Amino acid sequence: MSQGLFTAVTGIKANQVALNVISNNIANLNTVAFKGSGVNFQTVFSQAISSGTPPTSTLGGTNPMEIGNGAVVSEIKQDFAQGGSLFTGRPTDMLIQGDGFFTVQNGSSSSDFYLTRAGNFSLDGKGNLVSSDGNQVLGTDTVSGDNPATDAAINLPYQLRIFKETDASNNVLQTWLGDSTTTTPSATLGGTVGYSDVQLTNYSAGTDGGITLVYSNGDQVTVRTDPTSSNTRELYQVTSDGSNFAPSDSGVTGKMTVLNDSVSGKAVIKPQQIQIRIGTVPNPSGLVSEGQNNFSVAPDSGSLSLGIGNSNGRGAISAGALESSNVDIAAEFTNMVIAQRGLEAAGKTITTQSSVMQTIINLIQ
Repeated sequence: MSQGLFTAVTGIKANQVALNVISNNIANLNTVAFKGSGVNFQTVFSQAISSGTPPTSTLGGTNPMEIGNGAVVSEIKQDFAQGGSLFTGRPTDMLIQGDGFFTVQNGSSSSDFYLTRAGNFSLDGKGNLVSSDGNQVLGTDTVSGDNPATDAAINLPYQLRIFKETDASNNVLQTWLGDSTTTTPSATLGGTVGYSDVQLTNYSAGTDGGITLVYSNGDQVTVRTDPTSSNTRELYQVTSDGSNFAPSDSGVTGKMTVLNDSVSGKAVIKPQQIQIRIGTVPNPSGLVSEGQNNFSVAPDSGSLSLGIGNSNGRGAISAGALESSNVDIAAEFTNMVIAQRGLEAAGKTITTQSSVMQTIINLIQ
């Protein structure tokens, strides 16, 4: 008689887990980029009463007789389907249209990081792009493919000192980027070197994660693919008058540095990244949730591929928008009713089994 009680208990436990998962999905209905989960059950091993017999020339075979021992949770699987798009207009808000995750630093080392779909970023007091919990967003200088070793925190300097060598007609001959501590470089093209201290006024991100910075004098610092430099991605300045300064052929990719061969090595500020890095895994459902919209790579998630957005299967980045939760509230309420009825039915089974046992005990007394 007690076997039925234990079988019913497994049903209660399984359906309770389902209700817990549904509760979490509904609670995160408005969480940025939240991915809902679903619960699947499987049977417990069965108790064999008869193994069955094969047919003979005169008798038919008999089927096995087995009594099941209930249900258990077989998997709790996250659904990484794309959520909706919420337009915010804030340049630091970003969503990934397609596969991939932003990478945010976990701790002091850029080699220790989380994956996240939540792009509700902001700038801290030093110009670092950070997630809502303060983790720095990581960038890369790769154009395409995988480059897991190249990473650094994305920094958008609030202030720059821009050096320009001009001729007698005030035509810009060459330019450098620096900060307030950078020594004025020497003129090398027969002109005069001057500088201006400028402040960051605006910025925007492209579909590949390259960020363009606009400063108070109208100059822009951006990331592009330079076709004359073997398609390496380097920093590149566009002046307020629209003239272009090509990256140095020997240039340092992904860093704010000298933008002309003839002055290579001068007026360098601290290396920075302004190219957002995207990571993908073959099986996102195999990732481990670390809370705060963060995930970490696990054995069954597959190998991590890192690079820029909108390339090699990685999704494109859209700035000024956020990804919403992918929870379907109607489906969740339907699943909740099913799980509730399953739990109630299992509880009713226990009540019935208890009544039968009490009847038998009363007969024996």
